[in-house]
Amino acid sequence: MTPADFDKLEKKGPLRVYTARMGYKGEDAVDITRSSGTVGQIFAPTWTLLKPFLEKRTADVLTDADWERYTALYLEEMRASYRAYRGKWDAILARPQATFLCFCVNEKQCHRRILSCEILTKLGAVYLGERQGALRL
Repeated sequence: MTPADFDKLEKKGPLRVYTARMGYKGEDAVDITRSSGTVGQIFAPTWTLLKPFLEKRTADVLTDADWERYTALYLEEMRASYRAYRGKWDAILARPQATFLCFCVNEKQCHRRILSCEILTKLGAVYLGERQGALRL
């Protein structure tokens, strides 16, 4: 089944959302990394936002204040994305289920979690959690 086929499945209720690290191979997988080049790229943080965050996290100097700032800026970027790509957002929301993927190890400090818990739930989706054991690269 292709992603296009998955979009055609009969929807029963709101979008059911999961998150996972890259490597999850389910038919509902949506890569939301900056390098994806797929529909999920509209949910990826810009390099301007992402690069300093990754540098601090890699150096193990990321603070709670850094994470709060990242979250606020990511939410701003997603508001702009929603306005610019409303049709693509609606197509994702019309699916029965999606699992949003990225490379972050800590799902609690990751844009996939912000997108799923803080944004899509406000648009009617239901967040069902992180899929465990998804990384199989």
